[in-house]
Amino acid sequence: MKRISARLVAFAVALFAAVSVALLWSWNALAELTGGPAAEYRHVLAAIIIAFAARSLFTSRRRRHHQHVS
Repeated sequence: MKRISARLVAFAVALFAAVSVALLWSWNALAELTGGPAAEYRHVLAAIIIAFAARSLFTSRRRRHHQHVS
């Protein structure tokens, strides 16, 4: 089993924060241009969780196992 370093955790947290803020900013910029509803940060978090859940539901277990084994 591989050990997870603090550097990797810090990178993952920073990447998640950057992606979620970018999604929030882009959604609200488009909403302002099109007159759509503005999103809050919790909406972005929910969308990310739904995307990961959908990916895990629609990806076969066999394929996920082979991707992680290498």
